[in-house]
Amino acid sequence: MVERVLAHWQYPAHWSNEIRVDVRSSIPVAKGMASSTADIAATAVATAHHLGHSLG
Repeated sequence: MVERVLAHWQYPAHWSNEIRVDVRSSIPVAKGMASSTADIAATAVATAHHLGHSLG
């Protein structure tokens, strides 16, 4: 997801090697509550914010 956010604003793809994302979530894994989708969305929003952009 980081790579896609970088590509959206035409940043170099290799920047993804310098961005680390740690995910902490209270949504149970593999319980049908879309925990993976929430993690992906949070990664996209956090990456955009780090780059000074908004996904809104």
